[in-house]
Amino acid sequence: MKKRTPLREPLSRDRIVDEALRQIESDGLEAFSTRRLGTALGVEAMSLYHHFPSKGHLLDAVCDRLMTMVTIPPREAGDWEMRLRESILSYRAVARAHPRAFLLMATRRFNTPGALWVLDRLLEIFADAGFDPQMRARAFRILGYYLNGALLSEVTILAQVPDPTGSRIDAGEIGEELPYLYASGRYLGPEWLDATYEAGIEILFDAIRDRAGDGSSTP
Repeated sequence: MKKRTPLREPLSRDRIVDEALRQIESDGLEAFSTRRLGTALGVEAMSLYHHFPSKGHLLDAVCDRLMTMVTIPPREAGDWEMRLRESILSYRAVARAHPRAFLLMATRRFNTPGALWVLDRLLEIFADAGFDPQMRARAFRILGYYLNGALLSEVTILAQVPDPTGSRIDAGEIGEELPYLYASGRYLGPEWLDATYEAGIEILFDAIRDRAGDGSSTP
């Protein structure tokens, strides 16, 4: 009796994105290619283009997958400050869970349904803080600059990206000829990341409160 060949799982957008995210987290964004992705899925690379017009569209879809993991509490969950804090914590959690893929969240334009939904909800929070449309956009940009900069620094460590030259500060090679660095250098270590991150968030919240308006939520 002829042995039946097992049916291969059909190719789908979700399956492609799942494997792409897995590969990026495993090997890094620089090593990612549609050829390797196709091989892992058991198809020719060209088959992927039936689902995504280009590699860029595929990377957008991976970014969208990550953005949909971010939790933005709805209005009924609490005041604007509580919702913004929870959103920031969720964004950071996604970055730390996917340190190599986070580069997509930090650098790609918000251009997909999941990313645009996150942007709209954050602008809603800034509206509830009392900002007009222009200040909502400015507050979002400033928050993004801080979050992405801080998190890119963190995930570089988490992803264990090698530093070919090493750190003279970490190695304790800084002497008193650089007195201010000698005194403060210890606080630049990775063990101070959480405290520094939280201090930065508090500075941002102080600035937001100082500039908050009357709670208008007009689009």
